[in-house]
Amino acid sequence: MTNLKFIVDEMDDKMAKRAYGQEIKSVPISVLKLVFAGMYVIVGIFQHMVIY
Repeated sequence: MTNLKFIVDEMDDKMAKRAYGQEIKSVPISVLKLVFAGMYVIVGIFQHMVIY
């Protein structure tokens, strides 16, 4: 997720003013870490249930 922070920090003014830039800047990186970690756990549990 550190790469996403670099992308947000390197965003130029034109991109930052667009809807995409506003949305990216409005979501805290820590929240994205939790969301992706939760998705990873859910997928792992699902795969474990299907395989066994």
